[in-house]
Amino acid sequence: MVTEPANPQDTKTGRPAWRPTRLHASVRGRLLGLLLLAATPVVMLALAGTYAGFRGTIAQAHRDLGMERDLLLRRIVGRLDMADAMLRVLVALPDAGLACTALTTMGSRCG
Repeated sequence: MVTEPANPQDTKTGRPAWRPTRLHASVRGRLLGLLLLAATPVVMLALAGTYAGFRGTIAQAHRDLGMERDLLLRRIVGRLDMADAMLRVLVALPDAGLACTALTTMGSRCG
């Protein structure tokens, strides 16, 4: 069994050999460990709040998108209904020349 001397030295340089220190061995290390332990719930609460805010923002974006979609759909349906009504009125006219004149005044061209 090999025993280490009280002051181990590097055999080549004569300087003390480097040893990794234990983090919890010093008061500073213990305080750092307690600080990390105490900060963990705070960090978790902050992350949970951020995630909840993110999910809320995504849900609001979905609601806004649905409202925009519905408004656009209503506008398109209204325009299609108006065009359908205009075509029905033109079909009801007895004279083709009268229908062509009505289309021309509405901005269309007869061929």
